[in-house]
Amino acid sequence: MEENPIIEENKKEMAQANSEFNKTADTSWLLGLLSIIFGVFISLAGLILGIIGLVKSKKGLQSERVSKAKAGRIMSIVGIIIAILMMVLSISIATVSVINYSKDHSLITNTSNLKPDENGNSIQKWAALEAKQDTNTTDSTGQFSSEKTTIIDDNTIAITFTFASTVPSDISSLLTTRQSDWQNGMQGELKTANSTYGVKEPKILAIYKNPDGKVLATLTATLEK
Repeated sequence: MEENPIIEENKKEMAQANSEFNKTADTSWLLGLLSIIFGVFISLAGLILGIIGLVKSKKGLQSERVSKAKAGRIMSIVGIIIAILMMVLSISIATVSVINYSKDHSLITNTSNLKPDENGNSIQKWAALEAKQDTNTTDSTGQFSSEKTTIIDDNTIAITFTFASTVPSDISSLLTTRQSDWQNGMQGELKTANSTYGVKEPKILAIYKNPDGKVLATLTATLEK
């Protein structure tokens, strides 16, 4: 006895639908897995894959592979969470880096209220000259990761020496003993600031820091009359 053509057609349509749902379940599982992997390394891609996987898993739950669809749904949710966390972390790190860069790597700061003197010279020019000479990377007490010049006020500049690795706090006493050497060694720079750039009472600070920003010692050199 031949089967009713309508029933046979319905069976074909159901088989085709099940096949599509099964494929969707497989796809959601794969997308969920990829969303976790990409979420760690490429957060935006992981977020997109996770959302697509989550949508696919809903259709996959109507298939014969429900367990796979559920696994895909769970992995997609986990992937989305990881991607969002990594994006927030990346933005936070980038923000902190920008803030630190603007603070620590600005060549000259606090210049908005400073104006050249009657000869057109200014502390900005002096600071720029000193910054060009910041080439020392080593010291008897350790190696510096950076050396930068900043303006403190209209008479004072500071040269900050940041050690490449943390040095003991007791090194502060050793650095402080260099006050006399710093005072004598900077006289030429201070005379240039006064005679060439018109800085009336020039002063140079030497600030030694650990990588964490802790100040170990501050030396001061003033122009001797």
